[in-house]
Amino acid sequence: MNRMLEERWNEAKTQFNRIIHSDISPHSISLGFAVGMFFGFSPLMGVKTISTVAVAWLLRGNRAAAVGALCLHDIAFPLLPAIIYAEYKIGYFLIGTGGHDMVMHVLEMHNKGLSVQFYKLLDEKGLPYLSGSLVMSIAGAVISYFICRFIVYLIAKSRKGVIK
Repeated sequence: MNRMLEERWNEAKTQFNRIIHSDISPHSISLGFAVGMFFGFSPLMGVKTISTVAVAWLLRGNRAAAVGALCLHDIAFPLLPAIIYAEYKIGYFLIGTGGHDMVMHVLEMHNKGLSVQFYKLLDEKGLPYLSGSLVMSIAGAVISYFICRFIVYLIAKSRKGVIK
């Protein structure tokens, strides 16, 4: 597991350094990075990369920066239960539906192998989870856009290059 995280970190770092030292506009890099972070927080398991590339292309963001941000977000994989819990709690606060904590039920049912109850739970608790993940995705994208834009600006300024 540790080796996988190290490989992901090195891949993201290499891509980001290659992009940041190119002549691509800071807005395009930052927009691509924000799209990658948006999909990093989303629960779209299995289609995150394709969705990230497609949306970055549609918004004219840098696709490599988007994939790099998605890889960077994947480093937080060990924190996934806490992220899911936070997304559910945010959604529960916004919508006000649901009962017990979703994460505890999922873990309990996973241990028992009760897939029918899992899907029933997903039906009952899915809306708060999806709502919370949307809020965290938007917040992560906006914050990461401005942080990335600032970093790109500082690097461009230190190179004494032209800032677009």
